[in-house]
Amino acid sequence: MQNLGNIVTKIFSIKGSFSRKPFIYIALALWGIDLFIAKFNLFERLNIDMPLASFILGLFIYIYIITIIKRLRDIGWNSWFVLLSIIPLLSWVFLIVLACEKSKQENEQEEKPSFSWQKLKDQILSASGACLYITYLLLGLVQFLATWAGLEETFHNNIIPFLLAGFVAYIPLVGTGFGIYGAHVGWGLSLLSSILIFTAPYILMIIIYLITSLIDKFYGWGTQND
Repeated sequence: MQNLGNIVTKIFSIKGSFSRKPFIYIALALWGIDLFIAKFNLFERLNIDMPLASFILGLFIYIYIITIIKRLRDIGWNSWFVLLSIIPLLSWVFLIVLACEKSKQENEQEEKPSFSWQKLKDQILSASGACLYITYLLLGLVQFLATWAGLEETFHNNIIPFLLAGFVAYIPLVGTGFGIYGAHVGWGLSLLSSILIFTAPYILMIIIYLITSLIDKFYGWGTQND
């Protein structure tokens, strides 16, 4: 019981910092609860009035913001970077970076190697591989929920949409297409917003490819000059 109290205190306290593991656990918990509330429209079903609903949402936002600030402290970044979390699309990339970045203490303990473009490229590819895997898992869950919501509008049934959504959610491109359809039809998002949500990982992969290609160019120029 005392351990539970310490955990709750640490989550709500504005002091301290979070390493990667607690940050990921809290972020996934908040994200999952938010999706669950939205999917099943819990506030309306439980007859929760507007003041109480606003308080609950405000509490979630508070935890979300201070969790990011604590993670920023842990990696040695300025707390004002928390503003990146409210920028559409960029916020996804920002949260993935926070989930993958090592603590400041870990970096200080490691021997600082001499800089080279090749090492920078290897670090980017290593970090992006783990981040893209996490993004793939999370996006698959969102695609499942969106597809389920969209197919419910088509079939007016719960079982068939659930089974179909589970089947296509993690199929590349197919799951993306169904996710876009579901977000647009089932969640009522604009077509552009639906497309951006489910194509974000592909955009991120293109950005990573362009960055590593540029590094190859710099690396090649440096080798020729040597």
